[in-house]
Parts: sequence; C-alpha cells; structure tokens
Amino acid sequence: VMPQIIDGRTMVPMRAIFEALGADVTWIDPTKTVVGSRDRKYIKLRIDSDTYYVDGIEQEKKLDVPATIVNGRTMVPVRFIAESFGEKVNWNNDTRTVEITSDYLNKVAVSDKLALLPSTLHRDIPREFTKSNDIYDIIYYDEEKKADIPQDILSMLPAGEVLFTPEEFITNFSFEEAGKNNLKAEWGYAEKVTVEGQSFTEAMRVHTEKVPEATNKFVSTYGNVLEGKCNVGDKLLFTCKVRLVEGGMAGAGQIYPQIQEIISGKFKKILFKPVTVTKNWHTIYFPIEYTEANDNFSIRFGYCYAPQVIDIADVKLINYGPQVLGDYVLPEDNGEIKDELLNDAPWRKEALGRIEKIRKGDFKVVVKDKDGNVIPDADVNFDMFESAIPFGSILNTPHLPQTKGSDEHNKNMWKYFNGAVVEHNMKWGPYEEDDGKRARELVNIGRNNGMIYLRGHTMIMDYHKTATPTILLPKDLVDSYDDINYVDTRVKDWIYKVSDKFAGEIYQWDVANEIITGEGSHDSGIYRNVGPHYYDKIFKWAREMNPDSELFYLEGGGIYDKNIQYTNAVNNLFKNENKFDSLGFQAHFGTQWIAPTEHEKMFNELVNKYGGNIAITEYTIYTGDEVYDANYTRDFLITCLANENVNTFFFWGFQKTKATSNKPLVNTDYTLTKAGEQVMDLFYNKCFTHDAKVKTDANGEGAINGFYGNYDVTVTHNGKTKTVMAAFHKGYENVLEITLD
Repeated sequence: VMPQIIDGRTMVPMRAIFEALGADVTWIDPTKTVVGSRDRKYIKLRIDSDTYYVDGIEQEKKLDVPATIVNGRTMVPVRFIAESFGEKVNWNNDTRTVEITSDYLNKVAVSDKLALLPSTLHRDIPREFTKSNDIYDIIYYDEEKKADIPQDILSMLPAGEVLFTPEEFITNFSFEEAGKNNLKAEWGYAEKVTVEGQSFTEAMRVHTEKVPEATNKFVSTYGNVLEGKCNVGDKLLFTCKVRLVEGGMAGAGQIYPQIQEIISGKFKKILFKPVTVTKNWHTIYFPIEYTEANDNFSIRFGYCYAPQVIDIADVKLINYGPQVLGDYVLPEDNGEIKDELLNDAPWRKEALGRIEKIRKGDFKVVVKDKDGNVIPDADVNFDMFESAIPFGSILNTPHLPQTKGSDEHNKNMWKYFNGAVVEHNMKWGPYEEDDGKRARELVNIGRNNGMIYLRGHTMIMDYHKTATPTILLPKDLVDSYDDINYVDTRVKDWIYKVSDKFAGEIYQWDVANEIITGEGSHDSGIYRNVGPHYYDKIFKWAREMNPDSELFYLEGGGIYDKNIQYTNAVNNLFKNENKFDSLGFQAHFGTQWIAPTEHEKMFNELVNKYGGNIAITEYTIYTGDEVYDANYTRDFLITCLANENVNTFFFWGFQKTKATSNKPLVNTDYTLTKAGEQVMDLFYNKCFTHDAKVKTDANGEGAINGFYGNYDVTVTHNGKTKTVMAAFHKGYENVLEITLD
C-alpha cells in the first residue's frame, strides 16, 4: 500500500513508518489499537479515533486525521508519528514527499541484523569492584565448615546408659497409639526391611504417601519411655540412622523426632527438631537436657514437604548423667549436607563456565567510508551500558515523589536495576480502587528512569483477599461462581481493561498467580470453584490483548513444598488449548536448604515438559545468618545465569527496613549487604563487557565475543570518530555497519 493523502494529511502504512524510525509496533486486534514505542516512549492510537495516548496518558490535543484501515492495511499519519518521537518533518511540495530528519537514527543502529534498542539511557551502573571480571574470580565469604563426626563417635565418649534401644524402636513401632503395632494409617504405612552393608541389619521403611495438613499426624509413638529413668539436668543424646529411598522435596525428605511432657497438656518439648533425610545413610545426633516429666517419645513422619519413603534404623536414647565425664561435647548433626556452598564445590565451577557460553555471543562491526569502501585498521571499542537480561525489583510507595526519601530510594533503584514490577496496584482489587491511577504513576516513574523491562503483576491472583485485608478477587465475582455468564463478563472486562491501560508496555504478564499457595485459595479461587478449564478463557483473553507479551503461570513455595499439587495445577493448565507461555518461580527463601543443583534440575524438568522459559520473579532471603544469605544468593544467581531456560531475575524489594528484613541487597542506609556485594559483582562485573578493543581487518571487520546487551560502539580512524548505540541480543545476526563520514 502506497502512502495516501487523506483530508490533507499524509498517511503511511503503520509498520513501515514505525520500523523505519527504529520503533517497535504492536497491533491489538480486539480493540483495533496500534502501539508504537521507541526509547521508553509509547504512542497509542485507535482506528478511526482522534484520541491518542502518550505513555498511557490520554492527550488533550486531538489528531487531525485518525488512523484508519485502507485495503486491509493500517494507515497512520506520518507527521504525527514522526514528531511524537522527536523527529523533524518537512513537506517537499516540489516532489510531494515527506522528509524526516532524525537525530535518533544518526546515533542508534537500526537494522534487521540487530535487535531494536530498548533505551538510549545510560544508567549510573556499578563500575567499581574488589574482584576482577574473570568469571571464576568470585567473592566467597567463608562459613565455618562443620567438622565431620567420626562414625565411631559413641565409642569415643564415656559410657552412657541406653534408655531406648534399636530393638525397641522396631519391635514397638506403632502409628498414633503406643504398643498397638499399628503399621498402617490414613497417610501411609511402615514395614520392616533388611539392610545390608551397615552395622545394623534391620530398619523400618516408612511410606508417607499423603502429606497431612496437620503436622502432628502420621506419628510413630512409643509412650513414656523415659519415665523414672532420668533426673532433671541429665545430658541425653538422641541418635538414629536415616536415608531417603524415594520422593521428598528437592532431593531430601524430613522427619521430626520429639520428646515432650503430656501431663500438663501444654506439651512442652526438650526435643523437637527437623531431620533432613538424604539418599545415603546418615547418622543423626541431637544432644538434649532432661527436664521434669519430659518422658514421651515419638517421631513425626507426616511433618514433611512431599510424599516420601525413608529408612530409619539404629534409634537410641542415651543418658550420660548430669555431666558428660571428661567434659566431652555431645555431637550434633541434623542431616543437612551443604557441601554445594563450599568454595571448591565442583558444580559451581561448571556452572560459571556455562554462563559465558549462554550469555555471550559474537558481535561484528563493519566500518566503511561515505563511498561504501571498507576501512581496515580502524580502532573499534565496544562498551556495554545495559544488559539484555531483565534484572529488576518492585515499584511501590517508596518510589512516589510524595514519599519522604523517595529521591534516594529511586537513585539506588535506577542504579541497580533495568526492570521493574508494580508490587501491589496492578492486582485486581487495588487497581479498581483508583481505576489504575497509582499503577500508571508507578510504571511511568520506573520507565522514565530506565526501567526498560516491565512485568505485569498480576491478572488473576487466585483468592478473594489477604489477611490485611487486600481484595484480590472482587466479592461480586466470588459470590457469583454459579453464574458463568456473569463470571465471563467480569473476568474478560477486567483482563481487557488492565491490558488496554498498559497496551504494548508489558513484556511479561503474570496471568495466573498462587493457584495453590494463596491464602484461602482452597475455598475462594477460580481454579477451585469454577475449575482449571476456566483458565483456557483467561489465557485466551490475555493473549488477545497482549499479543507480544510472555504470559506466565506463577507460584511461590508450592513449587517445592506442595510438589504434587503444583504439578497437578501445571498439568491441568497445560491441557487447555490456551495456556501459559512460561512458568514463574517467586523464590522466597528462608532456613530451608535447597541445593543449587536441585534448582537446576527442577528448571530443566519443567521446561523440557512444558516448554517456554523460567522467570525468577520475587527473590528474597532471610535466615538470620548474613554470610549464609550472601553465599546462597550468589549460588542461586549463578544457577539461574548458567541455565539458558531462565530469562528473568527480579527481586521482591532490595532495601532492608530492619535487621530481620528479607530484602537482600542494601541496608537501611543503602550500603551494600554481603549478598548485595555478591550480586553486583556477578551481574555488573562478571556479566558486562566493558571497553573491548579491536582493530578492523582487511575487510573492514572487527569482532568480539561479548555479553548480550546494549553497547556504545566507537570507531576511530585517521582523526575521525563516530559512536553508535547498538543492541546485540541473542537470536540476531549481530552485525553492525558504521559509516565514517
């Protein structure tokens, strides 16, 4: 379709003009909407409407001629489009042509061999580091390594009195009621098995087939085995041997031994600690000090995260009296094995090597003179100013100009991140409270300050309200699940409304969130009440209004803690014709140990089965141990950077508001935490390519292997210098041609 003059205005094909100006373009068919974006500026038009929007804000001025469709092609006013992006437009009456003069195209490379540059803004990113940019030269904060406990430690200790024997454990094993030999219960069963190659020959194999909702269910109990055998202050030792046969969560199972008093009804305990059960036999030790009437001994096999089969044997309770002779220290070992955190852990070296293979590519510059002749021996410098990896945090009240300290908070946000997600105000209930005004304000604050990767959170957070309470699914919807026509209208209108508000601006949308882990989701969510099949409609409507966005199903701890429920939910959504593109993992961590290699395994299994990508959307951690938090954060980030299926890493806030905050990167005064030092070194030091210098060869070509991202490429030859910004991203030929005038 050739340009046409309509009502005295030159109209040109939509895609042609946007792409010629180096802009991205999105067509949203249900609302006949065109969105063009360049350098963090968004222009939205509707077919046959004189109203237009800039960065989501309706403009008072009206179009002289609206966008229209001619012979099936969308035509837009060329002067309006060009001037909206800051270009100079002139009408040449002699040739009857529109002439556009573009400063932008003089400094930004636009080519089908390159990605479109998302932003020309150069953030004040971290550039000073204590380590080199060698990928293997990482920061390591030494933790005190737990000394191995000798296998014959009990023979090294003074003799103690065995109050409960391995034989009693097996002979008297009984669920729920002592002395009854009940080996079956609602949640599973136990059986005696023969063991070879160990110092013992028998074990109890306990099958937890269903994890009870109450942690005090599926318990083997032995009654008051310590009654009359101890004095207050006696030093006791619980010991057993365990191994994981199958199941568990992230390569580990869990049980809880306990010793308690039951007379008062308060159930005070002198032993109540988790035992981590891994695949190899491991000896567990818990030192205990006896207090009055704490005689009742049992083991909780239902206090675990997932169905599991474990072997347990050689269970003993030993009394060493009021003082262990020779002041020996009784051993303690809960079964946790954290060797993957050690500095020389083999997995880490291999993963670090993968980062460069996955996150880097070959980039080439061809230098020519104004006549098209190649220029050999030119100096070329590649300097990366932005990463192609979306790396972000949340937008919320601290970012608003009326909030005290917002300038300082924003300065740090813009320094450390290139992406953002509105924490609260895009959720259905909060959005409807002010018709999206706060959400729009936050998005524009973020984008204006360099947040080029914007996530939408969330279309359907699948429960009615939080404890606060924040409304997530409107009450009229929750009360009308039996009226499917009403549900259809309400849900579709909501998805269309929020999508149109941010049309073309959101690169990832959390369409479905917390189907299995949300508060009250069991009795108030769409998934539970209408059914998994309804998400076919939800994803269909989301795709119609967000044709270029990556659509996610997002969950929290349920990926591990409720593995069966999570797997069922993913399978159910995947059966639908309209389904998620990718899966999101919130990644809120605490004291529960999950090895980096288990994350790697999970990511790969999910992508191999369901396709798409993995996004880390809400990373937090707090254990009370700053060194552990730092090392775990480093290793989790390494795991993600080293996995080609992980395409996004977002934090759920970055600044601590108190010592116990789970925001990991900076303290209350904005100094980096130890975790922050790790993250900045890994991301901005190890995964950026700065000042890579080459000379062009006889063909005028100069090439480097660099991290994917946005670059300043500077060419110098015979006293002439030219700098061009270019986006070298994965999936493109990544060839840049520069002409030295």
